Amino acid sequence: MSKLVSIIIPCLNEEEYIGACLESILSQNYPRDLIEVFVVDGGSTDQSIAIINSYSNINKHIKLLRNPDKITPVSLNLGLKKAQGDFVCILGGHSTIKQDFITNGVKELNCSQAMVVGGPVTHIGYNKTGEAIALAMQSQFGVGNSIFRTAFKRQCVDTVAFGMYRKEIFHQIGNFNEALIRNQDFELNQRITQAGHHILFSPSINSTYYTRNSLASLFKQYFQYGFWKVQVIRINIHSFKLRYQVPLLFILLGIFLVIGSIISPQIFLIFKALIVTYFVTSIFFSIHLMRWKNPHLLLVMPVVFFILHTSFGLGLCSGFFSSLFLRKITNLPS
Repeated sequence: MSKLVSIIIPCLNEEEYIGACLESILSQNYPRDLIEVFVVDGGSTDQSIAIINSYSNINKHIKLLRNPDKITPVSLNLGLKKAQGDFVCILGGHSTIKQDFITNGVKELNCSQAMVVGGPVTHIGYNKTGEAIALAMQSQFGVGNSIFRTAFKRQCVDTVAFGMYRKEIFHQIGNFNEALIRNQDFELNQRITQAGHHILFSPSINSTYYTRNSLASLFKQYFQYGFWKVQVIRINIHSFKLRYQVPLLFILLGIFLVIGSIISPQIFLIFKALIVTYFVTSIFFSIHLMRWKNPHLLLVMPVVFFILHTSFGLGLCSGFFSSLFLRKITNLPS
């Protein structure tokens, strides 16, 4: 049986992407009168609002909401308050969805016991650096066992990107934690699985994510992910997965070896060996990823891997240090 699907899109200065995102929703093969869209703007200063209005003016199912707090989980919760759907889908302004995304998501929820479903995300970059970032974010060397980026097998997982949720789950476990600037979707999914529910990954639910297109913006993005991941860990220690521990250990080992190199030349040799080993490994994975189809990216890929790992690791270090001076986050919005 067809169900009403509410789509929530937090937005802030997404003039380059929001139009494509909304077009992909309007192109769904799911009945349009069973889709409602809430774009929650956090104070955009570019043309995002004008673009959103151009769609909402001709499509009554697309509505613009305002979030003066400019914080993503607040936007998501504002959308949840308005959502009337049986199912709620969370998208990003940098994303688009395939034509059968909603149809397949609804089908998976109807025929399974899962509370959340999602699928593989294809990453796309607009320039040479963006292409390298997109490849790195779909590599196990780049992002570990992040299944929604690297797998194509139907299975239960710990989290998904752009998930479709049964509306009832928010009444059971609460909404998005507004104390988390980043990683609020991961923390919500951890609460769902710890409550004994399933999150289903299905290869039929396909979406696209447009990556950052500069090394500086990639560093900022993953530093913030690392920093706010610590706040999730403080709430739930079981969320400290191996794929998050490795970048932290890499940074701590590097700091230890750099300090030790001041005292001992032998330790400096160990440090050099570590760096050489890392870059040789990253070159190997770069070649494996590209399969010589994009040789122009060979010099960029190792740098992208290094920034992915070090920015996330430094963010974790900064988050753990800051947590010594911050009160424990325990509030979960209802």
